[in-house]
Amino acid sequence: MNRNFTAALLMLVLLGGAPLATARVVEGIAAIVDGDPITLSDVHRFSRWFAAVPRPERPGLAGTRRVLDLLIEERLVEKEAVKLGIVIDDAEVDRAIGDLLQMNSLTSEQLRALLRTQEMSMDDYRNEIRRELLKAKLIAREIQPRVFLSEEKVRTYYLENRERFAAPPKVRISQIFFRRSSPGAEATLRKVRKRLDAGEDFAALAREFSEDASGAQGGDLGFFTLDEVKPELRAVLADLPPEQPSDTVPTSEGFHILQI
Repeated sequence: MNRNFTAALLMLVLLGGAPLATARVVEGIAAIVDGDPITLSDVHRFSRWFAAVPRPERPGLAGTRRVLDLLIEERLVEKEAVKLGIVIDDAEVDRAIGDLLQMNSLTSEQLRALLRTQEMSMDDYRNEIRRELLKAKLIAREIQPRVFLSEEKVRTYYLENRERFAAPPKVRISQIFFRRSSPGAEATLRKVRKRLDAGEDFAALAREFSEDASGAQGGDLGFFTLDEVKPELRAVLADLPPEQPSDTVPTSEGFHILQI
């Protein structure tokens, strides 16, 4: 989740729009959050953790403004979690680190070596993991239960936006097909048409006479949207009542009798 979005949600939902803790810059300290100082060394430690900015040669607030904003948000989250009595015990931290090691195929020794390159101790790392878990637990407890839409609201939204959810309708199409090149195709076609008009079963006639692979399945081609069929067939199918054979439809391949 976007870190700014998370912090904004927490501040709006949990603090109810009340004035937030103020942050002011003072000499030798990056900011004051609700009476607690954030030092420049805190900011630089935090920046290494998130790799948000390169570590400056000479500490200065101008190069760390973004990191400072993030750190202030983190402290506000921590304070709210403490206020609500949310705690993360050592066992939870151990499990989280174990999961991270497994996901990244790292050993504990490799992790410690990586931390040394970032000038972080294992205690620093554990504290950062604890903060992340604290924030996740705070969100799960205080925000997720409030993100709720009633069934009536969902139904109303659906009815007002049905076109966004509607899939194109599909029809199950069967055909009896004769190739143009087949000897006596037109004579056979007339015979089949006569038997269809007399009420004989479409599928039975397809098995007996159709000259494409679907004949073995009684002419069943499967389900299609109208956009998926040839334009000359689409025009017939669009107005064809179910279970009623179509007129003969000529195409470049041959002659089709269709049924939905």
